[in-house]
This record gives sequence, C-alpha cells and structure tokens, in this order.
Amino acid sequence: MKIKWNLRLITIVPIVLLALVSTYYLYNSYVKYKSTENLQHTIHSTKALKTLSINLSRERGLSALYLINKNEKISQLLSEQRVSTNTAINSILNFNSANKDDANGHKIIERIKKIQKHRDNIDNQSINFDKMFSYYDGINSSILNKVETSLSGSINYKVDNLSSNFINAMSLMKSIANERDMVTNILNKKDGSSRLFLMDAFKNNTISSSFQTLLPKSKATLKSILSDANLITAIQESDKMKRVLLQESQTDSIDPLEWFSYETDKLVYVNKLSNNLYTEMLSELKNQKSNSMLQMILLGTLLALSLYMFYIYTKFYDFLHDTNGLENLLNK
Repeated sequence: MKIKWNLRLITIVPIVLLALVSTYYLYNSYVKYKSTENLQHTIHSTKALKTLSINLSRERGLSALYLINKNEKISQLLSEQRVSTNTAINSILNFNSANKDDANGHKIIERIKKIQKHRDNIDNQSINFDKMFSYYDGINSSILNKVETSLSGSINYKVDNLSSNFINAMSLMKSIANERDMVTNILNKKDGSSRLFLMDAFKNNTISSSFQTLLPKSKATLKSILSDANLITAIQESDKMKRVLLQESQTDSIDPLEWFSYETDKLVYVNKLSNNLYTEMLSELKNQKSNSMLQMILLGTLLALSLYMFYIYTKFYDFLHDTNGLENLLNK
C-alpha cells in the first residue's frame, strides 16, 4: 500500500496544488488589472474635473474684475472664458452621465445648473462680490472633495504618492485663486482689511513646500517648471505685495490688475505641475496594467498546464494504481 500512496502523492497532489496556486494568483492578478483599469478611468475624469475647476477660477477672476471695472476688454475676455467653461462643463456631464450613484458628481452638477443665473446677475451687476465668490468657491470645493474621494484607492506606493501630490496641486490652485480674487476685491474697495484675515488668506499658498512629499524621481521632473524665471518673478512680486498688504495702511500703492496678473501667472505654473503629475500617474498605471497582464498570461499558462497534467493523469490512472505485483515483489 505504501507504493500506491506514494504514487498518488507524487502525481495528483502536485497537480492539484499547482492548479490551486495558479488559480489563486491568476484571480489576484485579474483583480489588480481591473483595479488599475478603473483607476485609469477615474484619473481621466479627475483631469476633466481639474480642467473645470481651473476654468471656473478663471471665470470668477474675470467676473471679479468685471464687477470692479465694466469695460469692453474685460467683458470680451469674460465672454470667451465662459465658452471655455461651458466646454469643461460638458466634459463633466459626459463622465457622470453613466454613473447614477455618484453623489459628489451630482452635487457638482446641481450647483453648475445655477451658473447662468449668476452670470446674468454679474452682467447686470446685480450681485455683490461675496455672493459671486461664494457660488464659484462652493463648486470648486465640491470638485476638490470629489477628487480626494476618487483617488483614495491604493494601487501601489508610487501611484499613491503621485495622486496625493496631484490633490495638493489642485488644493494649492484653489487657494491661490481664492487669495487672488479676495485681495483684488480688497484693493478695489481701498478700505483695507484686517491683518488676521490677510494672514489666513495667504497661508498654505507656498508652491515649493506643497510638493515636499514627492518621491525624488518625480520631484526631479518638476524642477524645470519650479525654476522657471517667470514663475520665480511672479512669486517674488506677489510676496512683495503681500508684505505691503500686511501693513494694512499701504493698500493704495498696489495696482489690482498687477496683483491679479502675478497671481494668475502662479496659477498657470501650478497647473503645469499638476499636468506633469497627471501624465506620470497615467504612465505608472500603464506599466502596472502591463505587468498585471503579463502575470495573467503566465499564470493562465500554468493553470492550463496543470489541467493538461490532470488530463494525462486520468489517462494513466489505471496504470499508476495497478501496483499489486510490484508491492508483492518489494514486500518480500
């Protein structure tokens, strides 16, 4: 009987183990592949959300200038920007049309549906800055919240690092746009503002410190943007104006349009940084997806081999278990 059991151990048991192990890891590879694929789709929709957020910030900034100075040039720029914003809105509608359970997405869409009413009020100058600012800021806050929720899933450490810094970039853009428009309004009113209010508006808007957690290789790809002379100039001039503003009594020395221009330049460069992070995320996910596909092919081959071995085993079943004569011979 020993030989019979030994033959079973060295034939069917390895085949079964090989089949079970390859099936287990094949399933895990498939789950990882689908998760990566879903995250790719999520990141594409996140890019659309970022584009919408940027366009809303531009529209709000131009709306703030229009409420300050209703001239033909600003009116034309605002009209052109509204066309770009509408295009970004349509992209969001396309991404969310198939997902009826997306509460955050529907919240954004519900807010956006009121945009024409606010635009009419801006054109007629029948809305004040605070209400206008609050409306656009509410949409951008919802967008940022949706992005944070969408990118909360974990694939690997590098993707997690890139996604968290992408969120930092979006949060930074929102903060810079907020300080730009709030201070523009203060400079227009020329009645100053409390030092505490300005300090609160200026906090967490440092570009270089916002990306300290990036992995060294990723940080190196952003170096050319962070060292761009135009960005450095915009930061220096903006900081100089902030120091003047914090003195409270010297707001008259700052040109609102000059402040607006430097802050907008900063937004442009932070947007470039976020685009680089977005591209790197997609590249990493593409590699992850390729690796998962390769694993599935190899594990599928192993599973097929184990099934073929099992088929061979069934063909030789009688031969492998007919060992009476051999057992009698070896037991003597």
